[in-house]
Amino acid sequence: MTEPDPYTPGQTAENGRPICGAKKKDGNPCGASPAKGATRCRRHGGNTPQAKGKAKARVTTEKAGRALRNLGYDSEAENINPAEALLRLVSDKYREVAWLRMQVDHIQAGNNPGGTTPLVWGVTGHEFGVGPDGPIDKTTESSDLNIYVRWLHTAEDQLARYASAALKAGVEQRQLDIREAEALIFVGAINSILTALQLTTEQQQLVPTIVPQALRALEGRTA
Repeated sequence: MTEPDPYTPGQTAENGRPICGAKKKDGNPCGASPAKGATRCRRHGGNTPQAKGKAKARVTTEKAGRALRNLGYDSEAENINPAEALLRLVSDKYREVAWLRMQVDHIQAGNNPGGTTPLVWGVTGHEFGVGPDGPIDKTTESSDLNIYVRWLHTAEDQLARYASAALKAGVEQRQLDIREAEALIFVGAINSILTALQLTTEQQQLVPTIVPQALRALEGRTA
């Protein structure tokens, strides 16, 4: 039977404190604490550029895992790095926000009957699906904040939480900026496709409801 390596990284002292574990000149494992995020102390390689890079990535992964759990997601549900899972959440929410902003801009530019303001008079609810008595496609209009504006505000709040969690976990701002730019391209492509399809009036009325639902469903990939 092979004896375990007494100098392997990740060892702990008798009290459970992490130690470096590297072999010292006297032959004993080093009992110093590892550098932050590293597996070795500064004297035994924990202070090299390569070790610092790995330590930073390890700390980010640990923080991202905690952030995901705080947001209500299982960080171990999929075989994916927690930091990447956070970025995926941010990316999906960027897409939803971009789409909803586009819809709100369209509403704001339109003219409602009677000179009412589109953002405070219009669609406040939409039931779509199949009920006990058959198919349901019911739109509710009233003098209340438009449902797409409310959806946008909710999505923006969620995006702020996700982005803040990602930054606190160590994800770089430029990575978030890249995801935002990609989201704008994605939503622009969807809009171009829908325009080219020349949908009927009835089909166009379904687009503002179906697309946000599909975009929100993308978050389930991380749940």
